[in-house]
Amino acid sequence: MKKLIALFSAFLILSGCAGIMGGGNPKIKSLEATSTNITAQFFLALGESVVAYESALLAVGNKTEAERIKSEAGNLREDDDKDKLESSIGMLNEVDLSKELEQAGELSAEGKAQIGAAILHLGIAIFYDGIVATEVPAVVTDAKDIQQNLSAADAMQAGSIANIITNASWIANIAPDQLALLKTNFSTLKAYANAHGIPVPSQEEIEKEASSLKRE
Repeated sequence: MKKLIALFSAFLILSGCAGIMGGGNPKIKSLEATSTNITAQFFLALGESVVAYESALLAVGNKTEAERIKSEAGNLREDDDKDKLESSIGMLNEVDLSKELEQAGELSAEGKAQIGAAILHLGIAIFYDGIVATEVPAVVTDAKDIQQNLSAADAMQAGSIANIITNASWIANIAPDQLALLKTNFSTLKAYANAHGIPVPSQEEIEKEASSLKRE
């Protein structure tokens, strides 16, 4: 329930849905729903990447960096300040697990379990960020089309549609690069796990866990 509240807070902040729900135009209603869903998925991916990086850094003994990431990026889904969001996302994008793993000594059983958990959560982040990166450009395109052809009956929705365009464009500028970096760290973790006999969750397990989060 706490996760749902956090996600709902986030998409109210970024999707602008608070001011547009209940409109009569089916195209606008569909746009609202899609925008809200994509924003929730974007923040879910961010949250999972935070958990993944924290787990991986704890596994290799870098508690200081793990705590910094958790402290500065752990509540991104509830943050309405885009400057802080961009700063925190930039910090996450600078995480280089290959360097951390190169410097790691022999991992304990707990450390190995944390690597497995990191792979799972990073896989979930990739699952959702992949959806976002694929679908958000269409939200921008559709919203601009609706904006350009807005009827007098829907004129009151103009501000909300403009807000969707702004926020979807913001996500569209972030998601692709973020996805590429997530995939790089994911491959690094999997290679390390395979080389050290650490069980790696399958893609089916990752997708099953990712899908279960939708229903929580």
